[in-house]
Amino acid sequence: SLFTGHKDGGTIVHYWLTIGGILGCNKNGDCTYVEECTNNGLVGVSVNGKATGRGSASGGIVGLLYAGESKIDGCINNGYVCNHNYNNNTKAAVTSTGTGLAGGIVGDALGASGKLVTITNCQSNCQGGPSTYSTRIFLDIKGYAGVGVFGLRGINGGLAGYCSYANVTNCTTKANVYQHQNAYVGGAAGRFDYSTLEGCTVNAQSIKTNSNNVAGAGGLVGYTTNSTLSNNIFNSAITGTACTAYGVLAGEVGNATTITDSKVKGTLYNAAITLSTAMVGKGTPTVSGTTLYTE
Repeated sequence: SLFTGHKDGGTIVHYWLTIGGILGCNKNGDCTYVEECTNNGLVGVSVNGKATGRGSASGGIVGLLYAGESKIDGCINNGYVCNHNYNNNTKAAVTSTGTGLAGGIVGDALGASGKLVTITNCQSNCQGGPSTYSTRIFLDIKGYAGVGVFGLRGINGGLAGYCSYANVTNCTTKANVYQHQNAYVGGAAGRFDYSTLEGCTVNAQSIKTNSNNVAGAGGLVGYTTNSTLSNNIFNSAITGTACTAYGVLAGEVGNATTITDSKVKGTLYNAAITLSTAMVGKGTPTVSGTTLYTE
């Protein structure tokens, strides 16, 4: 699957580009169920030139779930996911301001209070980027061998780019995630608001940041607020150029977030993770029960 956008006389005419290995986008308020599906294809958005007001959501299974009580269950993505969008906006709302989002399972999961998006028992296995493709979307990124989720800018993660009012449970990701610059990146999710991450495993080789202006990088989530993260495993490495806020579990944390019973192993910018390593880069969540992971 590949969608590179549409221009009319050099002007981009789509404000939101959404693409998924199985489903690109559901309608506003629809209850959508995607179950027991597998994607092996390339999924990517590429738009040329910087422009505020252009959003994109790329997901290995679903691009965008919007304002409905939806579910992704038992799905597997083996395909490469690319967010090649120059928009600098860090917000993930589906509005005219836009941003770029990419996730191994879903690019943008937007539930609502009382209408949660559920993502359960899914696997994000995408580890290999393209090496021979000549289309525009891959020209700048062919050198990043082994990257499974590529983010030029915006919000990107091994399972999801952005989650709001979502429950993500019993999922695993082996996707190596690359963040070129700007906004947030996480082993499981780039940004995670009013949501639950439980029983999930990040087992990638690396989550890599390539610029010190990346706002936040975390082994589980790049940024989170008003959320609960419990019984998750981080067994990977955060590498590259140290960014603004980084931590083994979360890069930046806003309000009312609890992180409990995490198991951790790997490296944080080339230093072996210990229990004294910074688990959160910025913010003061409730963190308890963190132990070293032993296989």
